[in-house]
Amino acid sequence: AMQCGAPVVVGAAEALREVAGDGAICLGVNESGGLGELSDVLRRFAIDPAWRQEWSGRSIARAAGFSWARTAAET
Repeated sequence: AMQCGAPVVVGAAEALREVAGDGAICLGVNESGGLGELSDVLRRFAIDPAWRQEWSGRSIARAAGFSWARTAAET
């Protein structure tokens, strides 16, 4: 989803937070603008194109840090 530019929302599980980094809204951790509920975040994505675009850009930037070549090299 991140590589495709979708704004991403994840739960507070440590593994999800580690992978998503600052490229996703982590519910229960870094709610943007005080949004804590999934429904609130999804509603804001639906009605606020600038906010949706900001998180889309963050997704793409975070995904750029992952590649199969890097994985192979580090493994």
